[in-house]
Amino acid sequence: MALPHHIFLHRNARAEVALDAPWPGTPISGDPHTVTLNGYESEDGKRLMGIWESSPGVWRVDYKDWEYCHFLEGRCILTPEGGKPIELKAGDVFVIEPGFKATWEVIERVRKYYVFVLA
Repeated sequence: MALPHHIFLHRNARAEVALDAPWPGTPISGDPHTVTLNGYESEDGKRLMGIWESSPGVWRVDYKDWEYCHFLEGRCILTPEGGKPIELKAGDVFVIEPGFKATWEVIERVRKYYVFVLA
């Protein structure tokens, strides 16, 4: 069944696997690697949706864009600059605002849905 023009169903995505694709993170400890399956990109390229995975390790993150996340698997600890650690695990849903700086420590392989709105 065809969907209306203004609806995108993620299960219909034909995403290509991107290994270690650019994202707001820079590895600083361990040997973390990512898998990105970007299933949707708007015509203007400013809205993205897909699945992202990371192996264990520590990233420094500096977000310039808005991101919605829904953890499907795994566990990590986000420690905002000057803030207290926040543990995230499967089932958690959260939003990261532009300007967020932190360390992102992947404790157990993470798999999440994401939606980015690029500036």
